[in-house]
Amino acid sequence: MNIYRIIGLIIAIIGAVIMFTWDSEYDFLLGFLIGGGIALLFSGKPKNLD
Repeated sequence: MNIYRIIGLIIAIIGAVIMFTWDSEYDFLLGFLIGGGIALLFSGKPKNLD
């Protein structure tokens, strides 16, 4: 696993833990956090914005 996949896994786990422990109004942002982590985990590289 490269470094981006490891970071994606960590981001997805942190987002899931926060979503299930806090009863917050930031579910939209947590969805972005989990989705971004899963996307990094599957792709292995950040999206190129060029």
